[in-house]
Amino acid sequence: MCSDSLDQGRGIGYIDDMSKPPFPPVALGQIPPPKSPAPVENDRDARLKAALRANLQRRKAQARQRDAADDEQT
Repeated sequence: MCSDSLDQGRGIGYIDDMSKPPFPPVALGQIPPPKSPAPVENDRDARLKAALRANLQRRKAQARQRDAADDEQT
Protein backbone atom coordinates (compact mmCIF):
# COMPACT_ATOMS: atom_id res chain seq x y z
CA MET A 1 0.00 0.00 0.00
CA CYS A 2 3.02 2.27 0.11
CA SER A 3 3.50 4.33 -3.04
CA ASP A 4 6.89 5.17 -4.50
CA SER A 5 6.09 8.84 -4.83
CA LEU A 6 4.44 10.92 -2.17
CA ASP A 7 3.38 13.52 -4.73
CA GLN A 8 1.71 11.06 -7.02
CA GLY A 9 -1.35 12.56 -8.58
CA ARG A 10 -0.37 16.11 -7.65
CA GLY A 11 0.63 18.57 -10.30
CA ILE A 12 3.20 21.27 -9.79
CA GLY A 13 1.23 24.19 -11.16
CA TYR A 14 3.31 26.96 -9.66
CA ILE A 15 6.17 26.32 -12.12
CA ASP A 16 3.95 27.35 -15.03
CA ASP A 17 2.90 30.53 -13.24
CA MET A 18 6.45 31.54 -12.33
CA SER A 19 7.84 30.84 -15.79
CA LYS A 20 5.67 33.56 -17.36
CA PRO A 21 7.14 37.06 -17.56
CA PRO A 22 5.58 39.58 -15.15
CA PHE A 23 4.41 41.71 -18.09
CA PRO A 24 3.85 40.95 -21.76
CA PRO A 25 6.94 41.32 -23.96
CA VAL A 26 7.18 44.48 -26.03
CA ALA A 27 7.17 44.02 -29.79
CA LEU A 28 9.56 45.99 -31.97
CA GLY A 29 8.31 49.49 -32.65
CA GLN A 30 6.06 49.61 -29.59
CA ILE A 31 6.59 51.87 -26.63
CA PRO A 32 7.61 49.93 -23.50
CA PRO A 33 5.40 50.25 -20.43
CA PRO A 34 6.12 53.45 -18.48
CA LYS A 35 8.35 53.24 -15.44
CA SER A 36 7.51 54.88 -12.16
CA PRO A 37 6.96 58.63 -12.55
CA ALA A 38 9.81 61.00 -11.76
CA PRO A 39 9.62 62.24 -8.19
CA VAL A 40 8.00 65.64 -7.89
CA GLU A 41 10.18 68.26 -6.25
CA ASN A 42 8.66 69.11 -2.93
CA ASP A 43 8.72 72.34 -0.95
CA ARG A 44 11.50 71.14 1.35
CA ASP A 45 13.89 70.60 -1.57
CA ALA A 46 13.07 74.04 -2.96
CA ARG A 47 13.69 75.67 0.44
CA LEU A 48 17.00 73.84 0.85
CA LYS A 49 18.16 74.90 -2.61
CA ALA A 50 17.25 78.52 -1.90
CA ALA A 51 19.02 78.45 1.47
CA LEU A 52 22.17 76.95 -0.06
CA ARG A 53 22.15 79.53 -2.85
CA ALA A 54 21.78 82.40 -0.36
CA ASN A 55 24.56 80.99 1.81
CA LEU A 56 26.90 80.70 -1.17
CA GLN A 57 26.15 84.28 -2.24
CA ARG A 58 26.80 85.54 1.30
CA ARG A 59 30.13 83.69 1.49
CA LYS A 60 31.21 85.06 -1.90
CA ALA A 61 30.32 88.59 -0.80
CA GLN A 62 32.36 88.12 2.39
CA ALA A 63 35.33 86.82 0.38
CA ARG A 64 35.12 89.85 -1.95
CA GLN A 65 35.09 92.19 1.06
CA ARG A 66 38.16 90.47 2.54
CA ASP A 67 40.00 90.70 -0.79
CA ALA A 68 39.09 94.39 -1.09
CA ALA A 69 40.30 95.05 2.48
CA ASP A 70 43.60 93.24 1.75
CA ASP A 71 44.12 95.28 -1.43
CA GLU A 72 43.60 98.56 0.48
CA GLN A 73 46.14 97.60 3.15
CA THR A 74 48.91 96.72 0.69
